Amino acid sequence: MSTDTPPQSIVWDIADPGFEANLGAARAYHQLYETLAAPRGATALDQAVGQWLTHVRRPGGLGKDPDRAQRRAAALAAIDPDWNPGTLGWTIDWQRHYAYLAQLLASGARLTAIVPGVTRHGEESDGGSLRSGGAGTS
Repeated sequence: MSTDTPPQSIVWDIADPGFEANLGAARAYHQLYETLAAPRGATALDQAVGQWLTHVRRPGGLGKDPDRAQRRAAALAAIDPDWNPGTLGWTIDWQRHYAYLAQLLASGARLTAIVPGVTRHGEESDGGSLRSGGAGTS
C-alpha cells in the first residue's frame, strides 16, 4: 500500500461530516420543494437545513480553505444551480417564489390564474415579488 494516498475512511477536516450531513438534508429538501431557496426555518431529515443554507451563503460560509469552499459550492450547485441567488443579483425570497411559480406553471396552472392567495408549499405564490424584478421580498 502506498503511503502517498490517504485511506478514504479518514476524516481530514472535522467539519466535513457535518457538511455532508447537511448536504444530505439539502438534497432531501430539494426533492420535496425543487429548490434550495429554503426559508430560514426549513427542516429536512431532522436538520435545520434553512438555517444551514443561510450560513453557507454568507461570505466565508463554505469554509476558509478556497479549494474546499469551491468543492462545497459545486456540491450545492449539483443539487440546485441557483442555490445562492445573491450571487445572481436577487434575493432568496424572490428565488423561492420564482421556483414555486415555475412549479405551478409546470403543473398546468395558467399564469392568469395565479393571483394573490394562491399558495405552493404553504406560501403565497402570487408572483408579486417577481413583478418587481427581484428588488422586493415577499
